[in-house]
Amino acid sequence: MIKIDRLTSTTSPAFTQAARVVHDAFEPGYIAQAISPRGEHPNFHSTRYTNILRHGVLDLEAYTATTEEGVVQAIMIVAPPGTPDLTPNQETEATRGFRASLPSAIREAHDAMHASEHDLQQRSFPDNSDQYFIAFLATSPKAQGRGLGKALLAQLRQRATTEGRIVTLLTQTQENVVFYEKLGFVVKDTVSGPVRGTMIQYWSLMWTPPVK
Repeated sequence: MIKIDRLTSTTSPAFTQAARVVHDAFEPGYIAQAISPRGEHPNFHSTRYTNILRHGVLDLEAYTATTEEGVVQAIMIVAPPGTPDLTPNQETEATRGFRASLPSAIREAHDAMHASEHDLQQRSFPDNSDQYFIAFLATSPKAQGRGLGKALLAQLRQRATTEGRIVTLLTQTQENVVFYEKLGFVVKDTVSGPVRGTMIQYWSLMWTPPVK
């Protein structure tokens, strides 16, 4: 049985578990390694992902999927309609000091990625007043294939259907594009940009509720 909950505290055990999920899901990825290769800045990835999750809890909406073992194994961050900056890498007061302390190569790579995401989001979804934007969706590698991500998405799509709103997102892997397309999302646009010599491709996708 999968239990979906709104995550509202940054000091709870659920937050700690969710932070671990995000780190385990994304730290090994080629995008994370392009920004800061393994070992270059030991705390970069863990601090960055914790900051993103904290931003999701405090400023957006964060939802967890817990398995029957009582452990958070998936996390989704959603920007509700009207959110000023939809992308998950939005700079907040909590991140400015950390960002300023980073080596220039890492800081410039992170900014390049954020700029590409922001440009694609603005081009694909210029009016964010009537959409739910999935800023982040991560499942623990140990819990892949158990339907956790689908359960989180199903709840959001049901909410969007009730309100007559679309659901949008950005992603950076073809594997994710295939996953979302199977759930009814369609590719809206795509763009590519270099991050420290690695060419990263970004896709924007949209889900439209069925006509009543």
